[in-house]
Amino acid sequence: MITSGRLTRLLMVQEKGEIDQSTNCLLFDSRDHDFYSRTQMIYLAITPQGLHDILEIAKDRQIHVWCGADALSESAFQELSFNGLTRFNYSLGNADALTLENALSTIEEHHPGERIWVEYGA
Repeated sequence: MITSGRLTRLLMVQEKGEIDQSTNCLLFDSRDHDFYSRTQMIYLAITPQGLHDILEIAKDRQIHVWCGADALSESAFQELSFNGLTRFNYSLGNADALTLENALSTIEEHHPGERIWVEYGA
């Protein structure tokens, strides 16, 4: 598990809902699809399933999606017609904290001041 204070800060969102003080994560009803249309979202997908799930949500919304090389092959990336998708040329699935920090820094360079949602699986 990543315990970096920076990652915790990036996961925290205060647009709507309550912040869970133990995790610093936003609690909101995922069925509130209007939330997605009111918020500029930047999402880092770690797994192929996480990427699939967020692309389903992102179709008609302002969501920029980033993923690792292990979440989507180069050929599949070339075939997608989703303009808001960026693919790193390295894997993130089993990445250490430093690699994830570097990925987040790159995303921050392209989306300064925006909140970044990071896929997390238990």
